Amino acid sequence: MHWKLFSFIALAMAAMTVSSPAQAGEVVVKNESSWAIYYFYMSSTSQSEWGEDHLGSDTISTGAEHTLRKIACDSYDIKIIDEDGDECKLMNIRMGCGDSTTWAITSDMLLSCQSATASGGSGEVGGNINVVNNSNWAIHYLHMSPTSDSNWGPDKLGSSSVIAANGGRFTLSNVACDNYDIKVIDEDQDVCVMNNIRMCGSNDWTITSDALLSCQGNSQ
Repeated sequence: MHWKLFSFIALAMAAMTVSSPAQAGEVVVKNESSWAIYYFYMSSTSQSEWGEDHLGSDTISTGAEHTLRKIACDSYDIKIIDEDGDECKLMNIRMGCGDSTTWAITSDMLLSCQSATASGGSGEVGGNINVVNNSNWAIHYLHMSPTSDSNWGPDKLGSSSVIAANGGRFTLSNVACDNYDIKVIDEDQDVCVMNNIRMCGSNDWTITSDALLSCQGNSQ
């Protein structure tokens, strides 16, 4: 077992039988940080060795992405080394449990992880929150900040993403376990503000038509 620096709440194991292979999928590693990623090691949490660098001769520049293919559904330990040689170790991350998923590396996550890795401390960086839009309206903007913070910060969807109506999904990566205020703006520019929402671990957070209409009425 790798030296544990972080503890994560993993998603439930995918159902398997002795006669059927484990589910496998693509993992798109997206570098949203300010530093290029030079090395990316990933091995099953049950293994004691890091194994080979998954990037090989490639790097993941700022704003770029790298696709890991045929990743078996499992919990993994991950070691990231950036352009400055700083190391980030993340433990017990659930990967490969879907046809294709995106795992984002942000500047805040990388700095927090690197600091804890360098000091030998421990703590929870966070899980992935899958925002599922089961409402009748597309979501064009999603702002989320800790309840203790007075600023909304940037739109989590960015300029190119929309969460489609009736089943669209968007993954918020590395969300620290905390209480959050959330602001959602739909295709009609109606605003919904939800306060003190607990986000902890990797799970789905669903927006329904009834909840959106009720929230919009209270947010006027």
